[in-house]
Amino acid sequence: MSAYTRSGQGMISSKSLDKVEFKEARIKTIDTGYAIPGRLVMRDTDDQHCKVAGAGEANVIGFLIPTPLQDADVDFTTEDWVRIGRGNCVVTLTLTTGQTIVEGAPLYPAAHGALKGTPTSTEASVAKADESVTTSTLVEAPIRVRWLQ
Repeated sequence: MSAYTRSGQGMISSKSLDKVEFKEARIKTIDTGYAIPGRLVMRDTDDQHCKVAGAGEANVIGFLIPTPLQDADVDFTTEDWVRIGRGNCVVTLTLTTGQTIVEGAPLYPAAHGALKGTPTSTEASVAKADESVTTSTLVEAPIRVRWLQ
């Protein structure tokens, strides 16, 4: 389970709203404790289903956005409809533990749909840091990023 308050995760800057592409899908495979706004997602078994992306994932399709009826501290459950965002926008996502990120640094998929500063293999960067953030070895943190896909 994540060790920080999740409110604000997946929130898109109001200056970027006209640049965001939204998609709705059902979340199929649940990564318990991490199927929440502000996490990266990828296609699951078909185009109508998604799941939280893992470390080094090359097939990230976007990020989870809060829904009006969802409490920010409650996971989505199997077959819930979720909103997925992508496009040239500024959004608050999740930075994994043990990271020191400077503004402008490329960010890559990490475990449980978070972001990290170093690629696992040859995956492409999905975002650039819009602020400098340091996380401890135990606690994830929100980070404002510019989405690149």
